[in-house]
Amino acid sequence: MDKNGLLMLKVLINQFNPKAGFALLKFLPQDDVKELQELTVEAADLNPILHHPKAYLGRLHYTWLKHALEKIPQETFPFIYSILSTEQRQGIQPAARIIPLSEPVKNYFINELYSQCEDTAHLPIEYLPKNELSPLLGYNKDKLVQLGSFLGLYDLANEVRTIVNKTHLKNFYSCLTPKQFAFLKTCLQKKEIISVPKLSIDPSKQDCHRLKQILQHRGLLRLGKAISGMHPDFAWYVAHQLDMARGKIVMTSYAPQSEGKLTHYLKSQVVNLMNYLKDE
Repeated sequence: MDKNGLLMLKVLINQFNPKAGFALLKFLPQDDVKELQELTVEAADLNPILHHPKAYLGRLHYTWLKHALEKIPQETFPFIYSILSTEQRQGIQPAARIIPLSEPVKNYFINELYSQCEDTAHLPIEYLPKNELSPLLGYNKDKLVQLGSFLGLYDLANEVRTIVNKTHLKNFYSCLTPKQFAFLKTCLQKKEIISVPKLSIDPSKQDCHRLKQILQHRGLLRLGKAISGMHPDFAWYVAHQLDMARGKIVMTSYAPQSEGKLTHYLKSQVVNLMNYLKDE
């Protein structure tokens, strides 16, 4: 039985009679029984499975869709563009012609595009275990990019602590927004318990573009470490809300197993920032 079939069976067992339902396992091949028992899903609602292709595609940044689109005949592109979100369409083909589609036709092309995506074996978001970072699954790309930029300020704080030249400090500070500068000051008041490499930027020169790139990269590395140990699909969804370049940074840093105190420490930084940026 394929993974989707096993998932549906698990949810149906949860829905009707979890204890009695597992008596059905004796009729399944042992490999299927093992996979079914490893599923930690406690949900009893089938709707997330039934609507998964649409939800899956809707969460992807357009850069992750380009490979799938290469496999689809160009004459169907007007239909495919019509099922994409505005943001996806703007990123792929801003001048795309949109065709009004009935629901059955729309669902057909959603399933067609979904079938061309190579990495679809993920739990629906609704089935993922809840945790204190679950709100990240509701963040769009802009909010995740902002979060990454602010997380990088912890690295900047480490750099600033070693600088006494006021001109060098000004070169950094002038690149920050007032809110970033305020958060940097709170970072400087706290002792960093992890060692990080220097930023590889010349403080004697003002290079705001380079600094923003570095802070974003460092912040996304912290985010990947912070979500280590969580369900792999949680990390996958967070990364794929970002563009491919940024998403790969998160996935490179993520590990299936928690890194103990390091993960706990970085997770607390992410939670702190989520609260700090809540009103943004």
